[in-house]
Amino acid sequence: MKAQNNISQEIEIGQLITSPDIKSLWSDNFSLAFRNDGIVILRAFSGLPEGNIEQTRIVTNTTGIERFIDYACKIMKYTPKEPIGYKEQASSSPSDG
Repeated sequence: MKAQNNISQEIEIGQLITSPDIKSLWSDNFSLAFRNDGIVILRAFSGLPEGNIEQTRIVTNTTGIERFIDYACKIMKYTPKEPIGYKEQASSSPSDG
């Protein structure tokens, strides 16, 4: 099945459509923030002498970020390691203390 885009070119339905207007950015660091409603915010930073400069912010859901991480690990043949200094938070209840 074919459709036309906004510049009257035929494209296949389901085809990955790229935009040449989107800038490519260099990022040194990434940050993930998880909300309780399943939304994830991925932020990318570039390190400069003045400090870390935020380059972009992507909002997705946990399923989207899990697929991204799984795919990135697969194509890089990388097995994630536990981050240095990472400690899983113990759940606390009123009877713990």
